[in-house]
Amino acid sequence: MEELKFLQIEITNKCNLNCKYCLRNFWSFEKPGFIDLKALKEIIFKYDTQKYVLYGFGEPFFHPEIREILEFVCERGEILLITNGTLKEVELYGEMVHYLGFSADTFDMKNPMRFVKTEEVLKRAELLSKKTKVFLSVVVFKDNLQELPEVVRWAGERGIDVFVSHLVPYTKKMASQSLFAEVSEAVFKKCKEMLKTIEEAKRVLYLVQKFSQEGVKIHKEIIKAIGDYHLNLKGVVSAWEREALLNQTADIFESCREIARAYGMRLALPRIFADEKQRSCPYENALFIRADLKVSPCAEFAYSHRLFVNDREKEVRAVISPSLEFQNKKRRLTHYYPWCGDCQLTNGCWFLEEGMDCYGNQPSCSECLFSAGIARCVVWDYVKASSSCNKNTCFS
Repeated sequence: MEELKFLQIEITNKCNLNCKYCLRNFWSFEKPGFIDLKALKEIIFKYDTQKYVLYGFGEPFFHPEIREILEFVCERGEILLITNGTLKEVELYGEMVHYLGFSADTFDMKNPMRFVKTEEVLKRAELLSKKTKVFLSVVVFKDNLQELPEVVRWAGERGIDVFVSHLVPYTKKMASQSLFAEVSEAVFKKCKEMLKTIEEAKRVLYLVQKFSQEGVKIHKEIIKAIGDYHLNLKGVVSAWEREALLNQTADIFESCREIARAYGMRLALPRIFADEKQRSCPYENALFIRADLKVSPCAEFAYSHRLFVNDREKEVRAVISPSLEFQNKKRRLTHYYPWCGDCQLTNGCWFLEEGMDCYGNQPSCSECLFSAGIARCVVWDYVKASSSCNKNTCFS
């Protein structure tokens, strides 16, 4: 078996918080609990890797044996762990982690998405930054966008890195807070160039939906102009309607880059537009072990796609061995998986309802915002951060 780039182990799927955007509110966790220490040791001995990610859909420092876990894993390799920073155990054992992330989206105590004592979290982050490598894990959305430069500056002044991801929307209300477009930027720009105004784009969309000859003709012309990309004209119109917000997000991201350059800090920012031709899998050559010891090829499949979640006694046969083909697909994501963001038939798509895609993949990576760099995968950024690449050129 090829060496794993990293092994992610969910040491607990229990949490002491209830953040509004957390997947815990949308996925069914069969048996919330803590991973058994003995079983964790067996897993560590079984897989050949030097990088361990010890978090999933719970608060790691909530585990009653967190000290023993960290002591054991430290002997085997490097640890990444993300915490909400609210428990006293963070101060007691946080320095045992090689790369410690704190979820800190805002300085505003009235933030509608997440209710924590922000000052305490940042105080612990600053304290631990003197003892180990620390970064802030920030989820950005409409309500906290304006604060992002302040968060980056605060971190830069203390030698703390910042990893930013867009909010992954699971409801219409969450979608209203999003700051990204799933259509490819190249397609969006070409449509703007050819159609000139949003009013014309809406007119052409209407004509296409009515199967008029004029609409079909213009649609074909755009498809010819965008080359190998697919055309989701409805998505283009949606992005055009939100262009002012997307441009504002781009400007604020650029100001954050300038701050990061000034402090020589690592800053990872997500894409604002997707790119159908530039997708990659953050979990290439990696595995996710759930707290109940079931295994998945990535965190996104861990609880939502039961077809790819297996009992431990089946994991080598049912996941790792045939995953050589799956890994090959993940390496060539743009070849083997369509991108739903550029598909005009996504709304009401029969394939998606059946948990597959129009290429026949089941389950599919065709909707994965992490593959498109929109939802920024902290785990993958960590792997790059700890590599030998230049500190100031690792992130975008």
